[in-house]
Amino acid sequence: MIYILKILTDKQDSTVQNEIKELVSSYMAENNLSGSCSLQGNLFLSLHSREENGIVKQIRQESIIYIEKRGHKVLLYTHNGNFSYYSSFKKLLEQLDSDIFVRVHQGFIVNINEIKMVFSDELSLISVDRLIPISRRSRVKLNKLVLPS
Repeated sequence: MIYILKILTDKQDSTVQNEIKELVSSYMAENNLSGSCSLQGNLFLSLHSREENGIVKQIRQESIIYIEKRGHKVLLYTHNGNFSYYSSFKKLLEQLDSDIFVRVHQGFIVNINEIKMVFSDELSLISVDRLIPISRRSRVKLNKLVLPS
């Protein structure tokens, strides 16, 4: 597979490259394989779990609905189940694609594509029945991202 990707890189056919990288990434995720294959560098979020003897899980970023911080623990709510691990929000934000995720509160990051409705101090999500708080600082930034110009 690496050889095929190298040939395609030389040809500069980005559409085919992306399709192959997507297939490889899907295969790796389905079979719980370690390593990385990414489109634009941010397709997967890698989790190193202390609770499961250091097992590395790769979660497709687009499948994350929202992320919650509780103390030093991070809770990921995805379309494929929920996951928890120990990390800082700062490190997590560095790994996440800023075109998909926005921090809306000190303890919450949401997938922009999952936002259903924005209220004055909270928002609702499409895939889960949960209201997420919005900080005053994040409200202006969030309105620019969500509301059409």
